[in-house]
Amino acid sequence: MFWKISDLGNTQMEFLFTRFIGAAYLAKYVIDSFLAKQDSLWFQKLGLYVVTTDIRNMQKEINSLLESTCPTNVHNAAVASSLASTHGNDPPNIKVVKMQNKVEEANKLVGLKDETMKIIAQLTGGSRQLNVLSIVGMPGLGKTTLANSVYKHPSVSVNFHVRAWCYLSQVHEKETVLFTILGQILQETYQSYEIRREDIVQKLYQSLKGRRYLIVLDDVWDIEAWHGLKEIFPDDENGSRILFTTQSLSVALKAKSLPFALRLLSTEERYELLSTKLFNGDTCPKELSVISRFIASSCKGLPLAVVVIA
Repeated sequence: MFWKISDLGNTQMEFLFTRFIGAAYLAKYVIDSFLAKQDSLWFQKLGLYVVTTDIRNMQKEINSLLESTCPTNVHNAAVASSLASTHGNDPPNIKVVKMQNKVEEANKLVGLKDETMKIIAQLTGGSRQLNVLSIVGMPGLGKTTLANSVYKHPSVSVNFHVRAWCYLSQVHEKETVLFTILGQILQETYQSYEIRREDIVQKLYQSLKGRRYLIVLDDVWDIEAWHGLKEIFPDDENGSRILFTTQSLSVALKAKSLPFALRLLSTEERYELLSTKLFNGDTCPKELSVISRFIASSCKGLPLAVVVIA
């Protein structure tokens, strides 16, 4: 069942939307964990344990999400959120998402500060024409983390009239992508029968027309995916931007985007990230410094590897 988000109270909307985003990012993390291959057998076993644990947690979150999105449970979700606000405590799923966000806030700037500011400058300044930017790198380098950091940055959020984020992956349906973007632009949720297939493209185009927008397409695998979407985005020469992440530099260049290629973390950056994960931003105790540096050096520059092993 679907309903317009605008028909819900703000508390309900934030509660359901936050739970959905949390489940989506957890799924993305699990997929990238599998793609981050390591030579060491013990590391692979450790990573497999972490991934399977995350999958179980994700299944619980998704099941909870599906239950809460049923019309009979909407009231219960609102009540839970309302009670949480009254008593100063968050619902369990909000706590999980907030905890994930705290970890992300601590991790996202390690080795990414320069790239973050460069991308923000390109998004908020420069040409008034519609520009396409891309974040390029192998799995585990933090493409999605960087894109999310930029997307949520205050100077970016205030610069655009509307923003939307859509995860593509290798297998996706164009119609689903369009509905996802349109739903965020109009802050409404649609089911496919509510809008004819031939009308969705026109509705999305008109929704963006005349507005300065930012669209993030996460995990673009091939140029065909971009070619199937690019005509939907109007260029009103008002500073609108498209930002996508991809593993392929070829895709980034064929899309005529401005690519930002991510690098591996330095040894010191790996150690900083590991310390941040293990000690919540505090300094690593001296008695653990040697072993921590040894572990960090074995992660081969991949932020995801550091996060998994932590």
